[in-house]
Amino acid sequence: MIAYELPLVLAVLVPVIQANSIRLGDLISAPSVAGSVSGVLALLVAITCMQAKLTLVPFDMPEAETELSGGALIEYSGPPLAMFKLTRAMMLFTLPVFLVALFFGGLASSPGWQGPLLAALAWFLLVALTIVIRNTTPRVRTDQAVRFFWGPVSLVALLAVALAWAGW
Repeated sequence: MIAYELPLVLAVLVPVIQANSIRLGDLISAPSVAGSVSGVLALLVAITCMQAKLTLVPFDMPEAETELSGGALIEYSGPPLAMFKLTRAMMLFTLPVFLVALFFGGLASSPGWQGPLLAALAWFLLVALTIVIRNTTPRVRTDQAVRFFWGPVSLVALLAVALAWAGW
């Protein structure tokens, strides 16, 4: 599943363009990107790509738990299986934190206690949205996912990059 990489990189490029820096500290201290048109488009693309990165439905083709009794991890048990499952659980925590840092300014979005509270709320909303998408959408085939990511999602990401360069 490398089809989501291009739109994800383009979506991450929007905060970099708006902050005029690639350093994470500068990206966090920059104004919130989610308030601009390009930032909203890039955030939507990043959320879609996050579903694929986490191999959650509708983009869970690598596991295919319904077709295979355990998916691609059928040969693993015990500690090796636990490491794979723990890695996915940690990514479910860290990817929304990364998106909150990029698009909402992280913990420094507001002064005082409001910054961490707003960051935690944004993280919670991203995780809840991820779970809702996972539980309400059917799985797509591999060719459909590649066509989806290299087609409309990449075009929306390119539009977001163009709007970011234009100052929107």
